[in-house]
Amino acid sequence: MRLLLSYILSLCLALTPMQGVGGNAGVGGKAGFGGGTGGGSIKSYIQNVFVAGTGSAVTSTQTPAFGSANTAGNTILVGIESGASSATSITGCSDLQGNTYAVDSNALETSSGAAQVAVARASNIIGGSANKVTCTSSAAQTFFSVYAEEINQNLTLDGSPVSGVTASPATANSLTISTSVTHDLIFYAANWNQSHGTGSAGTNFTQHNPSADGFEDWVNVSSTGSQTAAYSWTGTTTNSVAIAVAYK
Repeated sequence: MRLLLSYILSLCLALTPMQGVGGNAGVGGKAGFGGGTGGGSIKSYIQNVFVAGTGSAVTSTQTPAFGSANTAGNTILVGIESGASSATSITGCSDLQGNTYAVDSNALETSSGAAQVAVARASNIIGGSANKVTCTSSAAQTFFSVYAEEINQNLTLDGSPVSGVTASPATANSLTISTSVTHDLIFYAANWNQSHGTGSAGTNFTQHNPSADGFEDWVNVSSTGSQTAAYSWTGTTTNSVAIAVAYK
């Protein structure tokens, strides 16, 4: 009988998972919390910062600090606009936490004055408080403005960015971009050669900072295939230039 009970006890122990204290996934150990790949995952906008350029030509611009600490594993998306010549480009961005930024797209419009727009990104970021983003140009530029926003996923490119120029007079700049997975995020940035009227975000897009004219996003695109990214404004203007980038 003792041998039988001993056998039954050893069999039960073998079939029961051994989970000691701390054996479960710890806080933050769930996939998709900040450090997930982002593909097909629900995304959320968190916060933004913006600095408006002036008529003084500079080679770099730094944003104010984010209002809250950035979370490790998230993504910072950056939109840059400035007056520029055909030989000028955004060479890179950096921040106080030492994150690495990729310039995903640069676009210029120089047929009527000069306007530049660019989009940069730091994925799987190092978290930290009081973070500021600095972007640099290959030559001094006027009205060098930088907008940065934090998204709660580790984003990567979904296909190639698109860009386009509108001729004057125009009251909108509309681009078509393709998404390959659901819940993509489309980031849009636009710039103009001269002043224009009040700007408005496109259908499905949100302009998170009213002062950051021309910067908007569409978080969690519900379908795949061709998507319209647009921004409109009152009155007319000289030529505009815009970029749309899809992230998964």
